[in-house]
Amino acid sequence: KALPSGAGAAPSPAAGLAPSNLFEALCAAGKVVEVSSEVHKSRLGNALLLAAAAQAPDAVAKLVAMGADANFKGAGDVTALEAVAAAEGAEAPGNDRAAVATKNLLTAGADPLLQSASGKDAFDRAIDAGATASLRVLLGAKNGGLERVTLARLDAMARRAIALDSVECLGLVLKVDLKKAMPDSPKPEVKAAPSDISDAEEWLMAMLEAEESAKAAAEAEAAAAAAAAAKKAKAQS
Repeated sequence: KALPSGAGAAPSPAAGLAPSNLFEALCAAGKVVEVSSEVHKSRLGNALLLAAAAQAPDAVAKLVAMGADANFKGAGDVTALEAVAAAEGAEAPGNDRAAVATKNLLTAGADPLLQSASGKDAFDRAIDAGATASLRVLLGAKNGGLERVTLARLDAMARRAIALDSVECLGLVLKVDLKKAMPDSPKPEVKAAPSDISDAEEWLMAMLEAEESAKAAAEAEAAAAAAAAAKKAKAQS
């Protein structure tokens, strides 16, 4: 498979966010005050995006506790998980605030596979931004949606990292424990991930070929079992 063409730094999905009232301004500053007004509560989604873009984990936790939808989509269908990753990459890749904010969102039920209008999800956004703290949490969290990610999707993530020459993000993707991430589908034997980005292409191709072989073997085994069951039933009739 050909690698995707290189791309520059992605624009921040939170770039168009701006507080429209005092409550949202406080959230953007990482400070949340308790509110009971339904008018204010209707703005919790936008406030959550602002708190996420501020990488303010405490504010994120308070807002979801107050009823903010962790999967709220703002302009361009951008989610709070994307906002955290984009902000992390723009300001301080690998920082703890982004990691905790991401964890808080996932705990609240945020879905990292939700796509924005650009067709990107939180995994893509984290890789584009070089947001290693967010990506590490997304790839390691039990409730991070990774159980729904196929090997082909991981391959696409790795290729995205290669195209952006992001060695750190590539390393995180290649270290995913496939058997734990996707326990209900046949898995190939996991080879040691390459330490050099130049070897990643060969590794990825080998893994995809191994996955196809594993699927074929599982299908053959199922077919044989079905045939044996049918033969036994016929003999007993």
